[in-house]
Amino acid sequence: MKQNRIIFLLIAMAVFWGITPQIVSAHKVSENSVNQAKQLEFMGIPVHQSKNKLVAQLKGKGFVEKKDAKGKPMLSGTYDGRQVKAKVFTNTIMIEDMKHYTLAEGKRRFDALLSKIKATYGNGRFTSNSSDFKVYEIKYLGGVVSVMLTNEDEMYGRSSLYVVGIGFHK
Repeated sequence: MKQNRIIFLLIAMAVFWGITPQIVSAHKVSENSVNQAKQLEFMGIPVHQSKNKLVAQLKGKGFVEKKDAKGKPMLSGTYDGRQVKAKVFTNTIMIEDMKHYTLAEGKRRFDALLSKIKATYGNGRFTSNSSDFKVYEIKYLGGVVSVMLTNEDEMYGRSSLYVVGIGFHK
């Protein structure tokens, strides 16, 4: 009886040490392959790219190149059923609603956009949460998604209008 237990333990140990590492190793390879395939995206466009590639892919989604009020290049298009402007940098896309809102409207838009982003990217945290300036950040697949509500007059906050935007950063 004791001999059967020893044989069973030896077989169990051989199975554990011989097969389990292969299973764990295969699982890690499979998990790493999945993680490498996933990355932060905006409208199906991977954010971890050069500015030129991001611009070209946004144009492919219907965005058009324009100049902002200061003559700087930007893209305009539609996101979440709204007209938006996009500023693009390497590994970064910043989207801002074209429409500017009263504070009450801006808070409603911020909350609606935040709910949508949380449903896609999960929960994060507020890095700023005052009544008229909000930034909510979610760390996701090696990047950060930020939803923002800010005064149109970013420097002094003296405007009665507010901007709602979202940023995707590596």
